Amino acid sequence: MALGIINVPGAPKSGLEAAETQIEALREKLLGKGGVLEALSAHTSSGENPHNVTAQHVGAIAATDKGAAGGVASLDANGKVPAAQLPSMNYIPTSQKGSAGGVPTLDANGKVPESQLPVQGGLIAQVAPPDNTKLGWIDTANGNVLKYYDGSKWVTVSAVWG
Repeated sequence: MALGIINVPGAPKSGLEAAETQIEALREKLLGKGGVLEALSAHTSSGENPHNVTAQHVGAIAATDKGAAGGVASLDANGKVPAAQLPSMNYIPTSQKGSAGGVPTLDANGKVPESQLPVQGGLIAQVAPPDNTKLGWIDTANGNVLKYYDGSKWVTVSAVWG
């Protein structure tokens, strides 16, 4: 004789059937109309701030600090800080570097190149040749001989002093 399972109305359900019933009830609470997921979706997409979270809470800069004194600079449409938010700058534009009416450039030694110096006259008396080749040089190491620079070397002036 074979035994079978009979569903008797009002009889306790098996453990599996009870679990399935509970799962279905939870699924309805999560996914059903007015369920938790629907409420969560509505909450996160509302754009409101029901928890009163501030920029300070999340380590952000407050919108009121943008472009304000003591705050941070805003950016223009090109992603640059607007000139109105920059301090006054006392500098010479690079367009004036090495140009007439501007400022001279510097060589590798931090000196103004001779080509950017005005023509100078005058003499200097010393043992070694001067750095400024636009001066006349009285070579005190060789009997006070007068020399000039010809573009590549110092040349003795052959003149008679009268």
